[in-house]
Amino acid sequence: MLFAAAPILAALTCYPEIPAAMLTSVTSASGFSGQVFRFKITAAADSNGTHVPAGTIGYGIVLANVPASNRARNGVIVLSPRFLMLGDTQMQVAGDPRDA
Repeated sequence: MLFAAAPILAALTCYPEIPAAMLTSVTSASGFSGQVFRFKITAAADSNGTHVPAGTIGYGIVLANVPASNRARNGVIVLSPRFLMLGDTQMQVAGDPRDA
């Protein structure tokens, strides 16, 4: 006789997407891995019980950079947002994995 294990249900918490605009100009021509960039939240949002007002400043880093070439190869730059500054507190954030 075969027995099946009961399914394990995983709790998945999805947080809202928070729109942002870049404040630091980062290009594949001049960017480099580890470069810090700044961004600003463009619309207020609530996430995990925390209110994030529009205009909140955030920081991130360049994870990878491949400049374009003159042989018809587009440049690639991978950005990783890290945190928002809410007063004196850093709120960790993550980019949408669908954008990677």
